[in-house]
Amino acid sequence: MSIVGWAGIDVSAATLTVALQRDDRRHMSCFEVSNDAGGHRKLCRRLQSKRGTVRVTLESTSTYGLDASLALFATPGLEVQVANPRAVAHFGRAVLQRAKTDGVDARLLLEYTRRMDFRAWVPPSAAVMELRSVTRRRRQLVKARTAERNRLHAVATTATTPAVIVTGIKATIDFLSAEVAAMEVHAQEIIATNAELAEQARLLRSIKGVSYVSSAAILAELSVLPSDMTTRQWVAHAGLDPRPRQSGTSLNGRPRLSKAGNRYLRAALYKPAQSASCHQPEVKAFKDCLIERGKTPLAAEVAVMRKLLHCIWGMLRSGTPFDPALFWQPQHSGDQAQPGSQAPRGAPSARRPQSSQAIARSAGQGRRGRHAGSKTSPSPIARDVQFTLARSEHGGMDATGVGRTRAGTSPPRG
Repeated sequence: MSIVGWAGIDVSAATLTVALQRDDRRHMSCFEVSNDAGGHRKLCRRLQSKRGTVRVTLESTSTYGLDASLALFATPGLEVQVANPRAVAHFGRAVLQRAKTDGVDARLLLEYTRRMDFRAWVPPSAAVMELRSVTRRRRQLVKARTAERNRLHAVATTATTPAVIVTGIKATIDFLSAEVAAMEVHAQEIIATNAELAEQARLLRSIKGVSYVSSAAILAELSVLPSDMTTRQWVAHAGLDPRPRQSGTSLNGRPRLSKAGNRYLRAALYKPAQSASCHQPEVKAFKDCLIERGKTPLAAEVAVMRKLLHCIWGMLRSGTPFDPALFWQPQHSGDQAQPGSQAPRGAPSARRPQSSQAIARSAGQGRRGRHAGSKTSPSPIARDVQFTLARSEHGGMDATGVGRTRAGTSPPRG
């Protein structure tokens, strides 16, 4: 069907502000409906057209716009796009938008729908959405329990604290522990009743360090992503992609993690990466090699997280368990030394070759920049081992965190 209209919806907790423009009308219309079931039905009736398809865009605003997105998706003749708020914000700067009101934001979303590539949103299954809600709730409860335990430790250091306070904090900790256990049991029940989730969870647990709890948390965040995403886009979605800082000759900062992604996925990968670094020889050798080459222990841990995410992508695509031999191998297979061991003096280097830009920067720095301890002039070795965290692998994806792209539409750009 042909596109006969465009709409932008600004979402708030109580209302939906809508900007609508038909292809046969010069001016757009703006109206407001309540953000509830009745308002969603009214919105869908008003957006529908008998002549063709109307495309609708709204931002990903936590759970406030989820029910509206589901209602729009279920309505014939409507295509809905859940846009990344950061992309919309940069689009507003590009068109020099200065005002900030609900109506202005709705009109901006309408222009975003007309001018930018449209990626139709398809909601994940009910089981996946329930699993993600349960695992995120468990994480909230764990954080609350940690805060109460810290509070108990603080009040127990003085004899002036009334006993009723100590008793109340202990009761709260017991309650939160029971709730955490209940969420863990419910998550495993959801996985057990879904054959696809159960098989994927089994594959994840083939990695040493991934437990039942960790597999549920990782699977809940990955199952909502489009199936055509690449490994680089997964890394960008997790916020594990580097953010280089370089401009001309005056700025050559140290690359850092963008962290512009799913914080729940990063948190779910952290403990498995730590455990795998201790109990999986190949993972430990990879981490030790990075530390020996100048990486900090934390940077090496993040590199393990990123590499585990690459492995999980391949495991879920191929349906095969974790193969430690494919995780990491020394650069020179003919070397007899163990991975991570010190190479003899004069032996050929096992690091990756430098790029032409890196070689040019290294030649221009001279001995002063390499040996003076300057933070802005790292040594060639320290700059050369940034192949794990400092490669520009940006995923350019829609990091809304919910939903897939409709079949037949263009995939996220890598």
